[in-house]
Amino acid sequence: MKITVHVTSNHIKQGRRESCSLCPIGRAITPHLYRSFFYSVVGDRVILRGLDEPNAPMKGVPFPPAVVQFIETFDAGGDVAPFSFDLDGIPDAIFPLEVEDPLPVAVAPAPVVEAPDPMEELVILF
Repeated sequence: MKITVHVTSNHIKQGRRESCSLCPIGRAITPHLYRSFFYSVVGDRVILRGLDEPNAPMKGVPFPPAVVQFIETFDAGGDVAPFSFDLDGIPDAIFPLEVEDPLPVAVAPAPVVEAPDPMEELVILF
């Protein structure tokens, strides 16, 4: 089965570099796959396994070259723009029904917490 994935400016803004699921591509794929698949964006492909088949082997579905270039540029800190691509090779048997209004991706970025400087807390008693 083939799906069309739209990577939006929101996906890019919220995306995390070098993340297998929270990168812009992972965020854009989520509405299509999250109900039926465990998935992970890894290099030049998305790795899939049906949620109803936890012991089934994983399947790699290769990305088009433009997606691979997008991932490399984004992970390196370069400028990227919204775009769409077709992902072909998704297994039909466990593919979810088309979702007219997919649930929004509600994963907020984790807050950045800076560790205290251990030297600030150092008290020398004589």
